[in-house]
Amino acid sequence: DALKLLQEKQKGKLGELKPMVSPVAPQPTAVPSAAQATSVTSAYPRPAVPPVSTPGQPAALGTFTEIPASNIRRVIAKRLTESKTTIPHAYAAADCDIDAILKLRDELAKVIVAFFLFADDIKVSVNDFIIKATAVTLKQMPDVNAAWDGEVCRQLQSIDISIAVATDRGLITPIIKDVAAKGITEIAASAKALAKKARDGKLLPEEYQGGSFR
Repeated sequence: DALKLLQEKQKGKLGELKPMVSPVAPQPTAVPSAAQATSVTSAYPRPAVPPVSTPGQPAALGTFTEIPASNIRRVIAKRLTESKTTIPHAYAAADCDIDAILKLRDELAKVIVAFFLFADDIKVSVNDFIIKATAVTLKQMPDVNAAWDGEVCRQLQSIDISIAVATDRGLITPIIKDVAAKGITEIAASAKALAKKARDGKLLPEEYQGGSFR
């Protein structure tokens, strides 16, 4: 009986044991194909972004206004075009100490006030000194005071310097004739008179056409 009881207990313990289950390998996650991704993104289309700027439209043909040009403006346009297209251009820059010129200008102003009756009409500017210095240089270097005439180079005897004057009708360049033979006060008086005539529109053609140096 004791043996039978022991066998029954052993059978009961075996019945309580649970069967071992082998672990299941994890399944790989499915990756959507390119077609599926496209279908997903197309379901939520991106909003249209407007361009940063809109190109301008060209003006219609014939939409302009003709402004009649005076004789002076026609001459100015012609001369400036010729100057830029037919004359070789070279540019240079330099720093200059003009303290001596400014001192001489102040001393000259005192002399003019003391000895000239119409002192207010004669005021020498720094530009007048530059014009005189240019004339002296051209006299020392006559090859520069020349003009090309299509077939030959003409070396000019007279040094006629054009000065720029801004007017309501545009920029015009009256000419101070024979500058090398003039003194500084004569240059100042000539420049002032020509500038006034230019602003008043009273320049004669020979006063603004030509010139050997601009």
